Amino acid sequence: MSDPQYFADVIHRRRKDLGLSLAAVVAGGGPSEPTMVRIESGHTPPLRAPTFKKLDHILRWPEGSARSVYAGGEPLADELGDDADAGHRLPGETFRW
Repeated sequence: MSDPQYFADVIHRRRKDLGLSLAAVVAGGGPSEPTMVRIESGHTPPLRAPTFKKLDHILRWPEGSARSVYAGGEPLADELGDDADAGHRLPGETFRW
């Protein structure tokens, strides 16, 4: 991981932008609450493929986005070339960074 605080900030901001509580993350199939707390506090443990997949799912990102952010990049754009969230927005929802 290139910068644990960058990863923490992006994950936390995205969760908040989606209006998700930690309980909602768990209920929606995301990582466990203790894992999310460690991630968002910048104390990210080494993550395995299933955790990246759960983050992508709950944060409505294309698969591979969480791993990209973990490596210091940004969430991946969808296959149509739109922003990383375009295919996962709910009606009336806007993308905010």
